[in-house]
Amino acid sequence: MKLLNFLKRSLIIAGLSLSALVIAAPSINKFTSAQTAQIKQIIHQYLIQNPHVLVEASQALQKKEMKTAQAKAIKAAKANAAALFRAPNSAVGGNPKGSVTLVEFFDYQCMHCRQMTPILQKLMKDNKNLRVVFKDFAIFGKASVMAAQATLAANIQGKYYPFHEAIMTSQTQITPKLLQSIAKKLNLNLAKFKKDMKSKTVQNQIANSYKLAQAMNLMGTPEFLIAKTNFTAQSKSPILSIPGAADQKTIQKMIDKLSK
Repeated sequence: MKLLNFLKRSLIIAGLSLSALVIAAPSINKFTSAQTAQIKQIIHQYLIQNPHVLVEASQALQKKEMKTAQAKAIKAAKANAAALFRAPNSAVGGNPKGSVTLVEFFDYQCMHCRQMTPILQKLMKDNKNLRVVFKDFAIFGKASVMAAQATLAANIQGKYYPFHEAIMTSQTQITPKLLQSIAKKLNLNLAKFKKDMKSKTVQNQIANSYKLAQAMNLMGTPEFLIAKTNFTAQSKSPILSIPGAADQKTIQKMIDKLSK
């Protein structure tokens, strides 16, 4: 019974790997081949009878990995505060002079990023002090890069967020036709728009955002960072990280914390 209890506790700690559990046992050198086979059989039977253990272990591992990712992102964000929160020609939504800035790394073809759009819309509406900076992390291919080029070209004509919102809420695929249609509806100078899409200014902005995402070890989109707009590495106020999608209530609590 003591052996079985030891195995149960060890299984929860070790996670999903049966072999890893056996290797991790402190008295492995004292086990015979027959005993090792018996241990494996006990573990197998226990998992069949208690599948929730695997779920609990997986959740614990995911929680640990999320905390590690948050810590790394915050450390990197402190080192790149100016580029994150106050880069020239930033693509901005909400109040451009807001005292709290939320930075989103996103991809136009990311389903979770699209799902976050109405949440961000509501947050910007409810928080007059909120400034949202959008950083393209175009990891889903050419269409994502093309959309980033288009919105940043629109930014040069002062129409970034309406263009961004139009793409995020569109029910069709991202194509040159769609982007040109949005540009027309926003009354952009089309000749300038097409030229700016291919400009070094826009290309460099996309490249710099991508490099920044890599420096922060981002693995996907969306990723959010929230801090006071004037945040620096020396600031006493916190910088908060959300690796992945989040609900409105969670982000609002962070905004409220930073608004005090």
